[in-house]
Amino acid sequence: MNPERPKWTTLLAESFSYYFSILKMALPLILIFKLPIIVFTETLSEFWLPKDIQSIQQMEASLSPFLNLAIITTLLELLLGTVVSIAIIKALVARREGKNLSSWEALKQARPLWTEGIATLFLMTVILIALTYLLIIPGIIWGIFYAFTLYVVAIEGIGGRAALKRSKALVRGHWWEVFAYVLPVHLGLFLVMVLLISPSVFFAGVTTGILEDQMAMQTSSWQHGTHIFFSTLIGVLGEILFLFSTVFMTLYFLACSNSEKKLPPSQIIE
Repeated sequence: MNPERPKWTTLLAESFSYYFSILKMALPLILIFKLPIIVFTETLSEFWLPKDIQSIQQMEASLSPFLNLAIITTLLELLLGTVVSIAIIKALVARREGKNLSSWEALKQARPLWTEGIATLFLMTVILIALTYLLIIPGIIWGIFYAFTLYVVAIEGIGGRAALKRSKALVRGHWWEVFAYVLPVHLGLFLVMVLLISPSVFFAGVTTGILEDQMAMQTSSWQHGTHIFFSTLIGVLGEILFLFSTVFMTLYFLACSNSEKKLPPSQIIE
């Protein structure tokens, strides 16, 4: 008899509980590591990317800076974002065991896995980009197979191709379950983000216009500064919100791993 699989509603309820308990620990890491990335990329976006695209030729010419910015953002996320994610996962696992790690303690536990995590996620990213570029569907399929890769690195200490194989083994036979569990969570977070951003963008536009009228500061530098400030604010809000995804996926990984341990050896897929 197969062991009972984790229920989505149970995972969701548990995720909400742990999200609010882990937020205080995660916030300093987000501000120290993620905030500089957001400020840097938003500044590049403000001064580098074209704002008015009025023709096909301009659109084609504008793809290069967009692509370059995407590459820079991805590399920065790999270099700095990886250690933050691993530290949060470590702190969450410890919290489930009744231990409270500080931000610094979680970071110390994550540091030995930093390079392993970067190398593994880089390998995964290259594979998924290649599959998506060839045909979108394979990229989606293997993206689900590799959904637990970072959690394998952080919790089990396995990296490289072995981490990719381990994630695939956990998902195999349950692909549609993982897809159905993960998609609503990320869509829900995206919708919440849109609902939060809309008033912020409106407020930013109104505030900027009022200040410009009152202070007669309709200068390029003023506009750039306000755009970067509000974009950064939205970016930090997004990081805090999508922390929920890390919590949910950590708990889901642990539940799948525990379910696998209850299988007889002959049914465990390597």
